[in-house]
Amino acid sequence: MERKEVFYGVLSADLSDSTTLTGGLEYTKLDPVTGEAYEMGIKGEFYEGRLNTSFAVFRINQVGNALDDTASPNPCLPNYTTGYCKVAAGKNRNDGFEIKVSGEVLPGWQISGGYTCTTTEYLKDTVGNTGAPIRTTDPKRQLKLFTSYRLPGEFNAWTIGGGVQAQSDIYSLQLNANNKIGATPTAYYWGDPRPMSVTLRGTF
Repeated sequence: MERKEVFYGVLSADLSDSTTLTGGLEYTKLDPVTGEAYEMGIKGEFYEGRLNTSFAVFRINQVGNALDDTASPNPCLPNYTTGYCKVAAGKNRNDGFEIKVSGEVLPGWQISGGYTCTTTEYLKDTVGNTGAPIRTTDPKRQLKLFTSYRLPGEFNAWTIGGGVQAQSDIYSLQLNANNKIGATPTAYYWGDPRPMSVTLRGTF
């Protein structure tokens, strides 16, 4: 078995303008929201490149989200008929890790899968939001695993497989079969695949 590892790192940043006006007497434009993304990981190859794996950790920071300036007039005229003026003072974070594997484990046996764990948090926001997740509907954990196997010998026209997908409190289980041979009354011929599948979904 031949094995190769590759280490890598990624750093990116982006800016987005905000048209919300700040409080006080000047009513100037807010500073742009800034974002920073960091990623570091390792990639590996096995079985002469037939099987690939990767592991990565990441962190994304966003700084400068608009928050109420409680020291400003309320309402913040002429910009808002209700509510305070805004300041670019918010900050949130998204970090986690990801594992992936894909390729041919044995002749005819293919697998692909991955697991992602993500945590989001308001680092600086309103009193009610600070320390809370950014979006409670986003899954914290995601798992995907699929496999297929081409039968040997005289049954090699058949490929069977299955997979499972799960995210936080939702899961899906799927079984597949694929036949490359179609039939006529007099002979067999190569035709379009005839897939069959059974899927089970649920929550817990």
